[in-house]
Amino acid sequence: MGDMKHRLISLVLPALTLPALAHAEDAPADAPAAATAQAAAPAEVEFSADRPGYADGTAVVPVFRLQTEAGVTADLADHYKAYSLPDLLLRFGLTDWLEARLAVPTFNLIKPETGKSLNGLGDLGVGVKAAHAFGEALTTSLVADVSLPTGGKNFTSDGVDPEVELNVAYDATDRLSLGCNAKYAYATQPGEGEVSGSLSLGVGVTDDLGTFVEGIGVKPASGDAVIAAGVGATYMVGPLTQLDLSFTTDVSGTGFDKTIGAGVAVLW
Repeated sequence: MGDMKHRLISLVLPALTLPALAHAEDAPADAPAAATAQAAAPAEVEFSADRPGYADGTAVVPVFRLQTEAGVTADLADHYKAYSLPDLLLRFGLTDWLEARLAVPTFNLIKPETGKSLNGLGDLGVGVKAAHAFGEALTTSLVADVSLPTGGKNFTSDGVDPEVELNVAYDATDRLSLGCNAKYAYATQPGEGEVSGSLSLGVGVTDDLGTFVEGIGVKPASGDAVIAAGVGATYMVGPLTQLDLSFTTDVSGTGFDKTIGAGVAVLW
């Protein structure tokens, strides 16, 4: 759902950023299952965060449990700096394969190289995630959500914007996981859709510490494709609490610069 917020930044500075790539830090996805150190959680409870990273995870929140995921993101481009917080995503388990999702409007601050700074709340997002496992090693999820035009003047798309995402993860070993995803999103502003995807490799260093690397590709309906690379780490400070840190940078020379994100996920 973080896609929606950063797409709004592109309304204010269309020449400075490509909307979907900025989601690399919001929308946030977790590193593949083995790399997020799930072994630290009690055996009867599966913990899986949808942050950090570009893709979402392939697990849903346990039935009738609430998971909160929040953080701060900094987009450091050549001609502006943009910050957002708390990037809050609420996930609630409905069944053993389905969860409801609410992306709370995030506060955004844009500081151009010249000119007046802008700030305001982004749009509200609602959606669902369905998960399915093909055995113990191969898992998938399908996420469908929409943003609603509730944001401030400079941070709303002024429309109901849908997004659909397919995520796949494969646990090669207890410490090594592979992941990929494909996504389609439509934005009322600028009135076009875009497709994107990612590949990731997760490595569990210890039971509590996980790391990942990922490659991201985004192709708007108009404009050049963007290729980015990201790295990140997660650390379980408790059985059901995860801290994260991530970094993404453009490698295609299209003008997008660097994004840094940090956050926390808690299963209540």
